[in-house]
This record gives sequence, C-alpha cells and structure tokens, in this order.
Amino acid sequence: MKKITVDNQIFDLKKTLECGQYFHWYEKDGEYMMVHRGQIFKGIQGEKESTLIVDGPWEEFLRIGSHENEIQEGEFPELQEIFAYGEGLTLLGQDPFLTIISFILSANNHFKRIQGAIHALSEHYGDPLAEGIYAFPTPEQLSHVTAPMYREEIHTGYRDQYLEKTVQMILMGEFDLEKPLILSTDEARKYVMQLPGVGPKVADCILLFAYQKPDVFPVDVWMHRAMQSLYFERPATKKEVFEDAMMRFGTRAGYIQQLIFYYGKEHKIGR
Repeated sequence: MKKITVDNQIFDLKKTLECGQYFHWYEKDGEYMMVHRGQIFKGIQGEKESTLIVDGPWEEFLRIGSHENEIQEGEFPELQEIFAYGEGLTLLGQDPFLTIISFILSANNHFKRIQGAIHALSEHYGDPLAEGIYAFPTPEQLSHVTAPMYREEIHTGYRDQYLEKTVQMILMGEFDLEKPLILSTDEARKYVMQLPGVGPKVADCILLFAYQKPDVFPVDVWMHRAMQSLYFERPATKKEVFEDAMMRFGTRAGYIQQLIFYYGKEHKIGR
C-alpha cells in the first residue's frame, strides 16, 4: 500500500466522489472507501490536502492532476464562479461495466437510490473485500440474475429488464466492453446506444466516465435548462444545447459539463 497526499486544488476527494459521476464508494467517520476493480482505495480529506491510501491501478482510476491545466485563466469568463466552485473536481477512470450498469440505473433516478442499488448488487453478487464492502460483480457473476430478481432484490424498478439484457449481451459477445476505447466518439456513442435503456445522455455519461472520451456533453432536463439560462435568449432544444456546447467547449466539453452540473446541485442554475 502507498500513502500519498495531494493538494485539494488539484484533486478534491469530496467533490470528485460526490459530483454524481461514480457510485461505488462508502463514507464513515470522514474516511472515504472507493472500490475499483476489486480493490479498496481509502481517502481522508483535510482542509487543504487529501490523504490517499492506494495500491494497484490507482493512477488510471484517480487520474490525479489530469484536469489541472485543462482550462486557461480568463477563458469562459461567464463560468469563472462555476470553475472556482469545482476546483479540484477530477473525472475518474472508471471500470466500463460498473459505469454502464450505474448509468442505466440513473434514468429518472437520484444519487442515493443509484448508490444504494450499486451497493446492493455488490453485496448480493460480488466478492467480499472487507467488512461490509464488496467488489462489484462481474457479468459472469450476474449471469443467472433475472429481471424479477433485480426488481425484488435490488429494487431497480422498470430498469430490471435493461440490466438483464445488458448482461446477456456482454456474455454472448454482442457487446464488447473494450471496443469503445478504439472507436471515435461518434462511433462509440452509436455502439453504446445498442444497449437497452441507453439513450444519448446516458451514452455520453458512459463515454465520459468509463472511456475518457472528452468531447461529449451529457444533456438531461436540468443541464438543458442550465445551458439555456447561461447561453440562450430563447427556448432551445436539447440538440441545439449539445451542438452549442460542442462548438463552444470542444474537447473540454465533458469536463466543463461536470463542473456546471456540480455547481448546479447547490445553486440550481435554470431552475
């Protein structure tokens, strides 16, 4: 195990975990425990620094410093307050299977319920890692789980069929978890949208959080309103919002989207 400390301006543990990108973490007495590919990474955030206890593939997961120089000083003056509020927020390099399941569950859902479902899936079907903490199950470990089991045991609601079909597509070789890595963003979006329950917004979340495709901009109802409030003087469609964001932000669109999203949780832009 390795102990590292990092300035919160570069990597803010609390913001990174609580911004809505990732759900397989636990918090107890101020200590965060993050689960990634069957390993536990621990972190404690102080006033100015975060202390992390890590091992294994921690660099590819935590991606510390990956956004440090993403936005130059003075760029996008209308977003300076939003950037300052999200300082240190980092996009993680998540496991694709966990991310796909998480964001299929995210449709018409909220953070606590999604996180509860991820924890329940791990406790029911994953391998134990420590007291009360379990690895996220593999597709093989979910191979026998039916839609009624998801609904009754995990409380997934109507998403139960999406989960069952997604797992079966992966196991049958109809969906390759690694393929989006080698595709262009547009091709990867089309490929991911083959999965049941995955529309454009969920696809862009998956591409951003699991496949490090930066040139995406997930647009849900709230982000639609937020961008309209920031940049449009008239009603705009989701398609117009997406196209404007891509033209305006380019390859930084995904990261800026997450900063706006995080700021909006507290400040409710466009509501």
